[in-house]
Amino acid sequence: MKNNFQFLHKRSRGVAFMALLALFTTCDRGNDADEAFVSNVTNSTLESPKTDDVMTTLSPDGTKLVVTWPVVYGAGGYEFTLYNVDDVEKPVAVGTEKEVIDGCSATRTVDSDTQYKIQIRTLGNEKYNNKESEIASEVAYSTLASSDAAIEGGNINAWLAANPIPSDKIGQEYTIDLVGGEEYTINDIIDFANQQVTIRGNKVNHAKIKVTGNASFLTNNGFKLKFVDIDCADLTGETLLGTSTTPDENSKVATGEYVVSNPIMLQGCNVTNLKSHLFYDMNKVKYCIDYLGFSDCNIQVHQSQILIRAAQSSIIRMDIVKSTLWSTLQAGSYFMQISGQRPNKITGRTGAEFNFLNTTFFNIAYKKDFVNWNNYRGQSCVFLNFQNTLFADCGNGDITNKMQGNANMKHDYKNNAYWYNNVEGKDKYDTSATFSDPQMADPKNGDFTLSGTEHIAKRIGDPRWLPEVAE
Repeated sequence: MKNNFQFLHKRSRGVAFMALLALFTTCDRGNDADEAFVSNVTNSTLESPKTDDVMTTLSPDGTKLVVTWPVVYGAGGYEFTLYNVDDVEKPVAVGTEKEVIDGCSATRTVDSDTQYKIQIRTLGNEKYNNKESEIASEVAYSTLASSDAAIEGGNINAWLAANPIPSDKIGQEYTIDLVGGEEYTINDIIDFANQQVTIRGNKVNHAKIKVTGNASFLTNNGFKLKFVDIDCADLTGETLLGTSTTPDENSKVATGEYVVSNPIMLQGCNVTNLKSHLFYDMNKVKYCIDYLGFSDCNIQVHQSQILIRAAQSSIIRMDIVKSTLWSTLQAGSYFMQISGQRPNKITGRTGAEFNFLNTTFFNIAYKKDFVNWNNYRGQSCVFLNFQNTLFADCGNGDITNKMQGNANMKHDYKNNAYWYNNVEGKDKYDTSATFSDPQMADPKNGDFTLSGTEHIAKRIGDPRWLPEVAE
């Protein structure tokens, strides 16, 4: 996948990570390399490595965790497990549980915003009559960003008025935690302006936000909302997410756009009863939005508005990943409108990309073109990347034709499915897709569980609607 937007990992960490890998390679030779040093450790009950001596190193891209520990002389190996403990009562092994390691390091794939527990237990060695450790070492590890503040419940507007973000946090991400299961409200616009902010609930037990009146979250420097349930039934304002009506003058580039360089995104959120825009640039300022994303979200709308509307702005990258976007209405509004400048005509940008990955769309832009973007359509600088995504009753049954315009636009389509008005159809540019009935359980009421054998086999759509794959 192309990636014109790079997340925040310093190059120095990459160098350190490679150096550590080289060091671990020596350690991974296992006990054969240590025999000369352990022959005098005999007839003993061994101890597991001390927790203070266990070292964790995250790869520069944040996806791999390397765990290392010092040699326990006389050992016959180690038993290693990494557990996901977001739900402390139900730990889930990441990779092989109780894997026997003949060495002193292990590597696991990890996710962002996740709590982990590392367990390492020393195994015995019959050759020297050494017995295994009775107790495993346990080390906590987290990929959650540190918290700067917490709101215990109540009205978020009032809390922010009483607790302004410190001036020394300008230019840095400011993370506000919400308590799992607690109820919150916002009843007016919250414009964070050029302060980069994350509001984060609990991953397992979501905080609940009731959005009312003219409320919305605005930014000109990045905003993330994570792990919350958002009820928009009483929202009468224009949008849930948007850009500030006053830009940051320091972000202006030569071609005139004001750049929002940090992400605007929803992650792990459930949105219900949305009647307005999901994202809107407020039609006041010409922005260049480097990243707009929706990950692991279930977003239910009554679509009478364009959901993603950039009336004066350009979007450089948009990701919709492992999510469901669906409407209770079969309306005639675009899913997305971009009216800003062509991406390669903006200072410092060469193109744009739109990634729809493992996502389910239902009743979105039912009687309308899926997008309206004259400056993007048919342009070779724009890349469409659709993988394992289901479009059901969307875009007037003509998705890629109206998005691409011609074969000139770069694209990568794989394992997608299209279904419109209960008729087996086709797609002009995604010709190898699946066009059979996905057999969704009860889509009008938000249950998109699939029974279509081809869809299940190809893992099409939001994973939450697919049966689990046996290990």
